[in-house]
Amino acid sequence: MQYDAPPTCPSRAELETRIESLTRLASFVDAPATAQHFAVHIDHRDRHFVGSLRTAAGTRAVEADRCEDVVAALALVAAIAIDPRAMASPIAPPLTPAPPLTPPLTLTPALTPAPTPTPALTPALTPTPALTPAPALTPAPALTPTPALTPTPALTPTPSPPLTPTLTPAPALTPAPAPAPALTPALTPAPAPANPDHPLSPLPLPWHPALTAGAELRTAPASIPLFGANLAASIRPPGPLAPALYAAFAYDTAPSGQAHFALAAGELGACLPRSLTPSWTVAPCIQVDLGQVRAAGVDVAHPSDAARLWSDVSLLGRARMRLPSAFYAEASAGPSVSLTRPTYVFQDPYVVVHQVPLLGLYAGLSVGAAVW
Repeated sequence: MQYDAPPTCPSRAELETRIESLTRLASFVDAPATAQHFAVHIDHRDRHFVGSLRTAAGTRAVEADRCEDVVAALALVAAIAIDPRAMASPIAPPLTPAPPLTPPLTLTPALTPAPTPTPALTPALTPTPALTPAPALTPAPALTPTPALTPTPALTPTPSPPLTPTLTPAPALTPAPAPAPALTPALTPAPAPANPDHPLSPLPLPWHPALTAGAELRTAPASIPLFGANLAASIRPPGPLAPALYAAFAYDTAPSGQAHFALAAGELGACLPRSLTPSWTVAPCIQVDLGQVRAAGVDVAHPSDAARLWSDVSLLGRARMRLPSAFYAEASAGPSVSLTRPTYVFQDPYVVVHQVPLLGLYAGLSVGAAVW
């Protein structure tokens, strides 16, 4: 694993840990001959982070506002490149099922039926024996015998109904529900590549246009340095190694003791920016100028002017500092090589006013703003 990213991004070890958590087939070594090589490059551009993953099969690029999101997306791309069946969520250890809960049984003692009460018996009345009439007294009249008493019938005891014991069943125990296993949130997989046969096909990324206005200085076209202004538009194609392209129009002028010089030219250039910190970016640039330089005599009896084609190539070093919001400031400087070298003279008398040198100097300061 080769890893190149700004200091504010996650480390290489964090990226390797993310990849190993997505597939069990990933194992990082010290690069033996049989290992698969990965090259990760992350760059900070304006308000975005752009990352790329390069393997033998191709290059995949992603972009996000945060570097942590770029690292997470590249880890998923690398895991799929190692193991096409890799899951988008980290590998979780298997869950051990909890033992079933055995509800405690509470034994209810059997109910003992109450003893049947013995009914109270009312004793039967014993009849009084019949009275034997006394013998008649003489001469008293015979006594009429008293009738016998009728015995009272014995009371029949009313049997009490037998008591039936009622058993109340104990309420059934409801086992506690088994705890639900913790769910691991699944990562949203990255969108499918444009070419399904190529798992590392680059994704389309937005272009980044910007407008710039500034001042510049040149030493080659005239006998004294020319000062002027320029207005430029730039755009950066997608891709971590794509150059930033720009086009500008410049007008420079300066009066000297013998002639007045003016240059109107179009500028085309390309730069390869690289972020040093979130606020600073440096880039080598090449710029080609094509236009017209004009010179006119000063303080002569019969002044005339002459215009000639102008062209040069400049090799510049450029530094950019981010300002609040979408604004930035740039400084550029470097040598220029004159492709056209006219000589300006007075005819009568013959006086050489200026011979354009082969090498010159270009420098500029500008302020710009990203329009997306």
